[in-house]
Amino acid sequence: MPISHIPHKRLADTIVEQLETMILEGTLHPGQKLPPERVLAEQFGVSRPSLREAIHRLASRGLLNSRQGGGTFVTATLGTSFSDPLIPLLEKRPEAHRDLLEYRRTL
Repeated sequence: MPISHIPHKRLADTIVEQLETMILEGTLHPGQKLPPERVLAEQFGVSRPSLREAIHRLASRGLLNSRQGGGTFVTATLGTSFSDPLIPLLEKRPEAHRDLLEYRRTL
């Protein structure tokens, strides 16, 4: 049996997935302010640089907004700026389709 290389998953990738899950499950709501970096890093048990990298990735995809000195917030709008980054989240998590349809039905 040939041995294949096992890809190493970066810590920031794991944090991104955890935050995405929290957004999809409704643990983090649109417009909600995230805890301070120090607190969030302690809760996840990770370093602040790894957390910052994850937050930067999610901000670049439009899921989070960081304000200098004001904190980091989940994107408040559910319009086009939110729907584009939501698509890859749903593609990676098929169980979220039902949740999205349920949400749309209640609207």
